[in-house]
Amino acid sequence: MAALIIKFGYQRGELILVRVRASNSVGWGSFSSQNSAGVLTQTEPTFMSKPVLDYEEMRDTSIRINWSPITSDHETGAATIVSYSLEWDQANGSWQSLVGNPTNNMGLTFTVT
Repeated sequence: MAALIIKFGYQRGELILVRVRASNSVGWGSFSSQNSAGVLTQTEPTFMSKPVLDYEEMRDTSIRINWSPITSDHETGAATIVSYSLEWDQANGSWQSLVGNPTNNMGLTFTVT
């Protein structure tokens, strides 16, 4: 969708009108009626703000991490967010998923024990 926005000047959330027709050895058929709903320009979500430690919930054996949702069409790419994924670096450059991948997660906190 980003290519459509750049190449043709569509705006996020704008309806893209399309129609279709088929061809065979005899020739081309007629065009279908154009769509009237359901095809809206969208892009990938923007970068989120950094997660933060919840110092009030910090314990000897666990820490809580909080992050803020993205909600505006500009942030979400004009599409509904279906999951947030949290990963951590194990101090060796190797990232491991904590939550949200491969299972969807809409939570805004995670406690690491």
